Amino acid sequence: MYHLLLRISILLGFCVLALGLSPTPVAAQCRNWKTNEAGTARAAITVGATAVMVLPANTSSCSAVIFNSSTVDMRCDVLENGAPTSSTGMLVKAGATLGLGMESQKRVDCIRVTTDATADVARSLP
Repeated sequence: MYHLLLRISILLGFCVLALGLSPTPVAAQCRNWKTNEAGTARAAITVGATAVMVLPANTSSCSAVIFNSSTVDMRCDVLENGAPTSSTGMLVKAGATLGLGMESQKRVDCIRVTTDATADVARSLP
């Protein structure tokens, strides 16, 4: 009987792993956060005429938000898609927030659309 229960426990454990289920909820694993990692002294990041990194790559990242705290629009994209331009990439309107899930593990660059913008970034980490 003991061996049967042990085998069932092991089988259930493999099923949980195979289904991608975690015994600890992801939200419980992501209890820390960092702000403006790419900013000088962790200050807000100026987004100018040349694409600038606003979110460095981090494979431990759970999620992130990029807030356009300026009065002008900016565009953002992950580095592997190529640098954003004033007409390509995800448009982040003035005062808007771009929310990222697991894709926040990749580097994100932003560029202004017309005049310099400002980005404030927060990342959730384990």
